[in-house]
Amino acid sequence: MTAKGKSNAGAPRKFKKELIAEALRASGGIHTIAASMVEEATGKSCAPNTIRNYLDYYPDLAELKDQIEEKNFDIAVGGLLNQIRAENLTAIIFYIKQKGKKFGWGETIAFEGTVKTEPNAEHLANLDKLPLDDQRAILDMINRARDQHESDGDQT
Repeated sequence: MTAKGKSNAGAPRKFKKELIAEALRASGGIHTIAASMVEEATGKSCAPNTIRNYLDYYPDLAELKDQIEEKNFDIAVGGLLNQIRAENLTAIIFYIKQKGKKFGWGETIAFEGTVKTEPNAEHLANLDKLPLDDQRAILDMINRARDQHESDGDQT
């Protein structure tokens, strides 16, 4: 019996489990690349779905893939942090948008009361009291809300 309680009769048999594991490691956990590597190593056809079948059947292979993906993520975060240290503005903005919310950063503005699709004269009259960048941001949000409202109406 396997760890999933299945008999070995239903086990994928085309390739050795160790070969699938090595292909997952070498491919960074990407099914299509792993399948191509298995094909190269064996000369037999191997589809990405075959890799998924092995992952479904063998919990230890699925755990290996999770570990590989976690390592990939850590590498990507490390690269992002290197770009932030190099003062790459795009990386800085991306990081702030993703992680800054818990520090009070974000792109949302809190409104009290009812948000209307069409701004009334009172709303627009007070815009000129804000800095120009804030005025533009608010008008952009209003336009996005209007566009979303209109596209939602088209779906009904």
